[in-house]
Amino acid sequence: MPTNPEKWTIFNKNGSPAIGDDLDGLLIKKTNTSYELYGILKKVAKNSLPVTFSHVLIGGVTWDITVDSLPNSTDAGSWVTPSAAALNAKHKDVPPQSGEFTAQSGGEIAPAEKAASSAKGS
Repeated sequence: MPTNPEKWTIFNKNGSPAIGDDLDGLLIKKTNTSYELYGILKKVAKNSLPVTFSHVLIGGVTWDITVDSLPNSTDAGSWVTPSAAALNAKHKDVPPQSGEFTAQSGGEIAPAEKAASSAKGS
C-alpha cells in the first residue's frame, strides 16, 4: 500500500501513560497553509513545525497535542492532559499526565471526516 508523505498516523509512545492510547490512530495532515488533526477535526493555521493543537476534546478529556517532527518513529511529539486551558479553568485539582507519541507516514482520512473538516475550519 503506497503511503502519502503528507499524512501521518499518531501512536502513543511505549513508556508513556496508557491514557495516551486514546490518541492512537489520529491522523495529522499537512496542507499548503496548515496542519490538521483528523479524528477530532482540528486545524492549526501554521505551515511549519512545531504546531500545538490546544484544548482538544477526545473521549471527554481535554488535551494539548504538540507535533515536533514528521515523520518520526521515535519522537514525533508530545501530549498533556488535561490541557492547560482546562487545567486553569476547572480542573485545578487534577494532576496532569503527559507523554510522547510517534507518527508514521500514511493513513487514510475517512471521507466523512474530510468533508466535516472542510466545513468546520478551525
